[in-house]
Amino acid sequence: MARALAIQPDIVLLDEPFSSIDESAKRNLWVELKTIINEIGITAFHITHNLEEAYSMGDRISVLLDGELHQSDRTQIIFEKPATEGVARYLTYRNLFSGIAKAHNETTIVDLGHFSIVAPQQIPSGEQVKLCIMPQDIKIIKEERPVKGGLRKNIFQVEIVSILPLPDYFLIYTKLLESPKEFDFEMKVPRYLERKYNLFNGKKIRVAIPEKQIVLVSSQIQTGE
Repeated sequence: MARALAIQPDIVLLDEPFSSIDESAKRNLWVELKTIINEIGITAFHITHNLEEAYSMGDRISVLLDGELHQSDRTQIIFEKPATEGVARYLTYRNLFSGIAKAHNETTIVDLGHFSIVAPQQIPSGEQVKLCIMPQDIKIIKEERPVKGGLRKNIFQVEIVSILPLPDYFLIYTKLLESPKEFDFEMKVPRYLERKYNLFNGKKIRVAIPEKQIVLVSSQIQTGE
């Protein structure tokens, strides 16, 4: 890599350059490489399967799945507004739902079968809709706490069915009361909140989904700008 950059080419192709490097060293190299690329002003095509690496290194990202380009856009747009269900799944949007839009006053409710979600925008009634939500975007709300703003539209009573401890957080699997499914939501909860709320299997809690964190996705491939 050093030899390739030393001649200051106009374009450099980096194919999984950090795949065999340990995590702590890898992050330092992300910073150093991006600094060098910006300083000498070259264009780099960086191929990686690591989402953190892509987010840290890329000004723009193109997502290829099964040999097809699904989306190409600015990094923030890719991560916050995945265009297709395939991109959403790859970016770890674990909560994906399919339903039918129904007009209700000035809002749209998406009927998902055994429950409904208020959509973040108006959708023609009867249209098939796909929604996706990041696990960390589903919030626990205390019973006595007043709910404000965008949280008010999508509040659910759920029961914890499984807790998976990980080094920095817990994955909490919950189901709506009387839901026919094994679980409805996957939530990512910081360790300190797990202790604060005393979470355990079988506990019933109230959760809310911020309206702005509900992403509508398409089954069609979109390449962006």
